[in-house]
Amino acid sequence: QWDFLLATMAPDVTDGTVVGLDAVMETWEFTALCFPDLRVDLVRLENGPNDSIVASIEQISTISKAFLDYVFPHLIQTECEYSHVVDKLIGQQILIRSTVHFQWDSKNGRVGSFVFKADMMTPLLHLLGSLEDVAHVFSKARVTPEFEFVRGADQRIKLD
Repeated sequence: QWDFLLATMAPDVTDGTVVGLDAVMETWEFTALCFPDLRVDLVRLENGPNDSIVASIEQISTISKAFLDYVFPHLIQTECEYSHVVDKLIGQQILIRSTVHFQWDSKNGRVGSFVFKADMMTPLLHLLGSLEDVAHVFSKARVTPEFEFVRGADQRIKLD
């Protein structure tokens, strides 16, 4: 992955949250920890405005205890009235529809920025069947419903 980043992305590339190749790699490593069996399928690739490309993708993975630990730790760390949520999620396949908007940096001849947006709400609502449960899932999550990582939280994860 590192060689791919060096070859295709500007040194100061940003995903809108982090800046630089090291930070982007750290985000990708976190994603790999969350979804060890992640499959990404390209659905559509379109030209966007101002030298950009928009990729529509589908991501499919199995929800594991490790995924819940990394992304929704409050579901695992506490015994509460929402334990049925964990029971409904673990072992389920999740299909996340997403877009990635790549902006070209003509100065560096590489990707200068990209913005990843995912719809986590729809598949979680499908699996859980309740907006209240989905709201609880995201109440202390390490990601937003668009699957953007929450930065600066005291629950920083070590990527050893």
